[in-house]
Amino acid sequence: GTVRVVVLRGEGMSFSAGLDRQAFTPEGFDGEPSFLDMARGPEAELDATIAEYQEAFTWWRRNDVVSIAAVQGHAIGAGFQLALACDLRIVAEDVQFAMRET
Repeated sequence: GTVRVVVLRGEGMSFSAGLDRQAFTPEGFDGEPSFLDMARGPEAELDATIAEYQEAFTWWRRNDVVSIAAVQGHAIGAGFQLALACDLRIVAEDVQFAMRET
């Protein structure tokens, strides 16, 4: 069959707390460079990596599929961006959106 609607939801009390903070440590994740390593590298590589991450959000803006975010609890940082990338957002009464930019 053809997929026409996709519902994105979080498991548990929160939709998404955003990026895993371990990515900001010097160790990062096994087999992946940390954000600190990426920031110290060539600017062009960092720009390409950021564009690749953003592509994960823009996928939800496809015109052949309706995307719906079912949001409960917290939607922080990248989780907030993910909810915003969807066509529609259905939110619980307890939802808290946050985007901390410094």
